[in-house]
Amino acid sequence: MSPRQLDGTLLVTLEGYASAIRSIAFSQDGKTLASASDDNRVILWNMEHVLNVDLLQYACDWVKDYLRTNIEVKDSDRSLCP
Repeated sequence: MSPRQLDGTLLVTLEGYASAIRSIAFSQDGKTLASASDDNRVILWNMEHVLNVDLLQYACDWVKDYLRTNIEVKDSDRSLCP
């Protein structure tokens, strides 16, 4: 799912489903997006958080453990994500 500005510019891609999304709705204040999928899951997205996420830090959080523990990673690469 990809929120866009009024001009169609992609702001961020929201990932969280393995199946098709069937419905979305914004709260009246625009701060929450609810999405529902074929697997009967509903996710409530905090749009202020989603749109202000530091993508580099978010990605680093995902790979920190790999960089720290994988024996094939060079020592010089272990500090790529502080």
